[in-house]
Amino acid sequence: MERVIVVSDTSPLIALSHVGLFDLPKELWGELYIPQAVRSEIKKDPGRKELEEAVRNGWLVVRDVADATAVPDSLAWAGRSVSCLPGN
Repeated sequence: MERVIVVSDTSPLIALSHVGLFDLPKELWGELYIPQAVRSEIKKDPGRKELEEAVRNGWLVVRDVADATAVPDSLAWAGRSVSCLPGN
């Protein structure tokens, strides 16, 4: 089976936290990548506890962006960051 790299923006993680399904990406894909900007955005939301636990457990991987200039300015910073992670 080919390895799938899945990257998330902030909103899906917050929504999964609200409905008690934060671990769903782990069950579906094994690991999930987010840029540091997404991690920073979740600081104020209920998903913060789940996010930090997932990072500690190793299935949620925080990466720096490769080239933030490659995506239009019309996207929010976290959205641009998601699009610029290595491998996208």
